[in-house]
Amino acid sequence: MNILKTVTLTMTLMASLMMSATSLFAAPATTMESEAKSPRIAILLYEEADELDIFGPREVLNAAAMFGKRGEIYTVSATGEAVRLLGGTRVIPDFSFATAPKPDVIIVPGALNTSKATGDKKILAYIAETAKQVQWVVGVCSGSEVLVAAGPALGKKITSHHLWIDGLRKANGEKNVLSGVRYVRDGNLLTSAGVSAGIDMSLWLVGQLYSVELARKVQEVLEYYPAPPYAGEV
Repeated sequence: MNILKTVTLTMTLMASLMMSATSLFAAPATTMESEAKSPRIAILLYEEADELDIFGPREVLNAAAMFGKRGEIYTVSATGEAVRLLGGTRVIPDFSFATAPKPDVIIVPGALNTSKATGDKKILAYIAETAKQVQWVVGVCSGSEVLVAAGPALGKKITSHHLWIDGLRKANGEKNVLSGVRYVRDGNLLTSAGVSAGIDMSLWLVGQLYSVELARKVQEVLEYYPAPPYAGEV
């Protein structure tokens, strides 16, 4: 009997020590991180959309999943058929407009030729309708032009690739289109400058969806500390 009591006491003590060690080395979740729900994030695909406009934000969101904030990230196109992007990458969307679940966030990429989106009534209608129901409407690069054409960005503060600024000022008002900034927020509308700025904006978005602490962790795991060569005279 004494031996049984000793074994039981030893096992209880070992379990207690293991629990203490686990809590010591586990990364503590902030209140915001633990309480935040997992959002559905739809990334729009259309012919000749820019690769980095799509995969930059997606990589940031994928990295957030490493810390338990997976959400549901999916791609959607008008028909659900394969889409060929600007650089030739062929992507098969997860859903068509008809089959896609309702998202909490919609991300609209840009393109060198945005008419593939602005000239498609189905795409514009999907963006306009979806924007009424989401937490965030997001435009990357010249995706802001698509959002103006669809309606959600019309008359609001936006930014875009520097080559689109003048044209957007004519379409959306001189004071509404900002230049020289990486991203702009107006209410639940979030737009970025050209291409790589979509990564900066997505890090900020992670901070809003989950927490600033998590956004910093994502930046660290991606080693995103831009230091391009040839910044000065060579």
